Amino acid sequence: MKYKIIGIILLLFILGAGTYFLLQGEDIESKPVANFTQAKIGDTELTLEIADTPEKRELGLSGRKNLPEKTGMLFVFPMPSQPGFWMKDMKFALDFIWLDQNLKVAEIIENISPETYPEVYIPQEPIQYMLELTAGDALRYNIEPNMILELNSPLSTKTTE
Repeated sequence: MKYKIIGIILLLFILGAGTYFLLQGEDIESKPVANFTQAKIGDTELTLEIADTPEKRELGLSGRKNLPEKTGMLFVFPMPSQPGFWMKDMKFALDFIWLDQNLKVAEIIENISPETYPEVYIPQEPIQYMLELTAGDALRYNIEPNMILELNSPLSTKTTE
C-alpha cells in the first residue's frame, strides 16, 4: 500500500510537470538558456536578458508575444561591427538602441514594426552592443544619444562564435 501511494504521488508529479511545460508552448530543450543583468539608463532601471552567443542572437525576441515593463534584450558582440537586424517572427514592435564599446548610445531607431520584415537594419557606425526594447520605451524612458547604459554586473565580450 505504501509503495502504491508513493507511485501515485510520483505519477501525479510527472504529469503535472509535463502539463506545465506543454502549456508554456515552448520546446525547452531547443531554447538557449537565458541569463539576465540589471541595468540603468538615465533614471530608468531595466532587467536585460543577455544574448551573447550566435544562437541567442539569432533567436533574439522572435516568437514572443511581448516584453514585461522595464525589460529588454541586450545583444553582445565580440568586437565592434555593423550587424544587421530584422523583425523575422516578431509579434510586437521594437526600439533598437545601438551602443558602442563603452555602452554609450550611438543611434536609436524607434517603432520598428514586425511588418518591416525582411528589411534589415544596420547601424551607421560600428557598435558592440544593441539593446532591444518594446516600441515607445526609448521615448518613454527619455533615452537619447550619448547616454551610457550602466550595468550592475560586468559583461564578457568573449562570446562564443
